[in-house]
Amino acid sequence: MTATTPRYGLRHPERTDPAEGWVAFEQLADDTEAALAPIDDRAATTADGLQNLRRRVDLMFASIETSEVRVSFENRDNFTVEVSYSRPFPSQPVVFTNINSAAGETARWHSRAFYISNTGFTLFVFASDGGRLSTWENRAVHWMALHHN
Repeated sequence: MTATTPRYGLRHPERTDPAEGWVAFEQLADDTEAALAPIDDRAATTADGLQNLRRRVDLMFASIETSEVRVSFENRDNFTVEVSYSRPFPSQPVVFTNINSAAGETARWHSRAFYISNTGFTLFVFASDGGRLSTWENRAVHWMALHHN
């Protein structure tokens, strides 16, 4: 006849008489089960931790988008352009913009995002000294949308 340990169901001979060998066998099964319990618990915790990490990494990379807009205009002191993300964010992200130049006419200009939604935003570039008109030809304005929970 056999018996099993409660947690893992390890089979071992059931003690039918008080012979020393059976007691040792039963004790070995109980000791083995006790030794496996923390390993099993750590493995479950590690697996859960890895799954959570994977979800967080997936979320992180799914929640950042960067790109640039090429801007051209004539005789303006401000300009707007609509920007759409490649895919919608779960909710409104934070958007950062940067004019990728400080030379010539862009030196006195700034950029910002407004009307930000989960699908896009309006890029606004403007001269710090309104009224002085400039012409841009294919100037890069970089942006980054960051969604956080």
